[in-house]
Amino acid sequence: MIVHFIVNSHLDPVWLWKREQGIDEVLSTARTACELLDEYPELHITRGEAWFYEIIENYAPALFERIRAHVAAGRWHIVGGWYVQPDCNLASPETFRKHGEISCRYFKEKFGVTVQTGYNVDSFGHCAMLPSFYAETGIKNYIFMRPSPAEMNLPANDFIWRAPDGAEVLTSRIITHYATYIKYNRSHLESVLEQADPKIGHVMCFWGLGDHGGGPFREEIDWILQHKNDFPGVEFRFSHPDAYFEAVRASGAVLPVHEGELQHHAIGCYSAYSRIKREVRKTENTLINLDRFLSPAKRDEAWKKVLFATFHDIHAGSSVKSGYADVEDSLGAARDMAYEAFLKWSRRKNQTLPPALRQRIIFDNPSAGPFRGFVTFPPSLAECWKYGEPVSFYDTDGTPYPVQQIPSEESTNSRFAFIFPLQIPPRARKILELDYEDPVITGSVQANRNTLKNDDISVKTGKIGIVSLQRAGVEFLAAAPEAVVYPDTSDTWTHSVSGYTAAPVSRFRQKGKWQSKITGPLYSELVAETKDDGGNTLNWYCGVFDGVPGIRLRLRLNWHSPQQLLKLHIKPAFNVEKRIDGIPGALLERALNGEEYPIFNRMTLAGNGHTLTLISSEIFSADVQPDGTARLTLVRSPHFAHHDPYTPERFARNGITDLGEHDFTLTILPDAAEDVIAELLHSLKEPVYCSETTFGMSRRYIEARNGGN
Repeated sequence: MIVHFIVNSHLDPVWLWKREQGIDEVLSTARTACELLDEYPELHITRGEAWFYEIIENYAPALFERIRAHVAAGRWHIVGGWYVQPDCNLASPETFRKHGEISCRYFKEKFGVTVQTGYNVDSFGHCAMLPSFYAETGIKNYIFMRPSPAEMNLPANDFIWRAPDGAEVLTSRIITHYATYIKYNRSHLESVLEQADPKIGHVMCFWGLGDHGGGPFREEIDWILQHKNDFPGVEFRFSHPDAYFEAVRASGAVLPVHEGELQHHAIGCYSAYSRIKREVRKTENTLINLDRFLSPAKRDEAWKKVLFATFHDIHAGSSVKSGYADVEDSLGAARDMAYEAFLKWSRRKNQTLPPALRQRIIFDNPSAGPFRGFVTFPPSLAECWKYGEPVSFYDTDGTPYPVQQIPSEESTNSRFAFIFPLQIPPRARKILELDYEDPVITGSVQANRNTLKNDDISVKTGKIGIVSLQRAGVEFLAAAPEAVVYPDTSDTWTHSVSGYTAAPVSRFRQKGKWQSKITGPLYSELVAETKDDGGNTLNWYCGVFDGVPGIRLRLRLNWHSPQQLLKLHIKPAFNVEKRIDGIPGALLERALNGEEYPIFNRMTLAGNGHTLTLISSEIFSADVQPDGTARLTLVRSPHFAHHDPYTPERFARNGITDLGEHDFTLTILPDAAEDVIAELLHSLKEPVYCSETTFGMSRRYIEARNGGN
């Protein structure tokens, strides 16, 4: 048996420390690794993550050149091919692809290296599409550690991992741990040898210090050299992952195939500190829509801010509270870079429009996909427009355009917004002209005190909430959707469990009757307030759009319950036979067993020939009970960076996650076709941006349109 000692040093740029401390440890770790390579001629070092190398290049150029020399000599080995070791469940597929695109290009340009091995040894679970994302950049091997054998039974530690689209990577689960400590050297090695596959004849043994920085001790390297003859029939070899995977292939061993995801580890990371998850998603979508307006260098700069924020202890919500401030600032900066570039482009384009007598409202769809949906915009109206007077819109050919006036977000009651049904091709714009006449409003939405409906669906509200959702005469809700509070004394990660099974501590109950908030043929909305026993409030805004075969729920939560979690229960009226979840880049069927899983934008419950699809970009995890009840996790409020078995003090300084006000939007679609779902999913990226121009208008025209006043 040949033991490949993989000498490495795991390093978290942010975790129980802030980014500046992570930078200091990068420099220390790299310097120590170079010194060890100089001192031990037989040693090899393995290190990944483009961010690590960029820090050294920018802060310590001489040290960077030392690393380049060791890479050229074949003794420092670059793995990973991604910017950081991200959370591998929550990011958008475009972000995973940017990890590979930007980082593999960097490694090729700076080191002449084509990365062969993906490397996420500390991430808390692995999306089923990772083999596909890696294959797109030529990476053919993968190393992970979590979930452990106690958390997920796999056919072997070495296997072929196959994505839903058929892409494959040769994969190895680290035996025992990626970090070692001197007093456990022998037991660690013995455990590795015990689990080695004799058919392969090779095994990896990871060796080196974990957090925080520094790499292996000299004593640990000396231990390997001193004990290399202690194990009969075993050859010790300082090595690297690429060499190990080459040996596995050369062995001729037939490896089992695993299809699907690698879960569960730390289910709390799917929902802890939802603010950072929403910030990352918002920034991803902004760049997906607008990064083409940036120069190539600025585009990479903006995306790197997103990639860094997906680091597993950041995106998962498991870092100290103080570690998030500059990450959130950085995400805001990335959005601002892209939006400012788009503003310059769109306003310059507006300046090329010919003059027109009427004010124009311009809708740009800069994304690569067509948009079909509704957009809300509050245009600036002429000073002589009086509150409550009519406003109409026309297409550029003079055709009246359907539009509905709705309340704006301000509280002065002096302005209105407008809701527009739009269809805009990719990278195109739609221009409407504004006038002060009775508008043309056509649409199928009808509303009364407790009922909303359009041509496809009807929804009915009552004393206990939304009591009915029907399509084509078929009922789709077995009970009113309900917000339920559960105790959650688990740590930030929620270690060692796969689902939340405690009995509820409170339920939100409706206070008063539903009220009509917005009424019109394009969109109508009913509103109700609910409260729980802990003093938390949850306002429900239930809306129906013209032509959309479902309801939109907007939920506004005011939450202040430490060590509790809030789930939204939705139970279909049909017998649920399948749970099909959105994951980054694909759909995946999961068991109806109450286990918590990350979800990406959607979940579909199916059975008895019917489906109920739930769509949201602001809800990141859920379980489905055996009776078919979907329980969407809205918020969890553990202590920041609390790790069992420590018990937080009552007045702990680390703070509580997700206290305060939160907004969620959820669309519920009965028996929806996939093309309709795809349109609504695309609209989650908010690809339409609005502007206006009065170029060509005259005051005389405005006065004439308003009776000369």
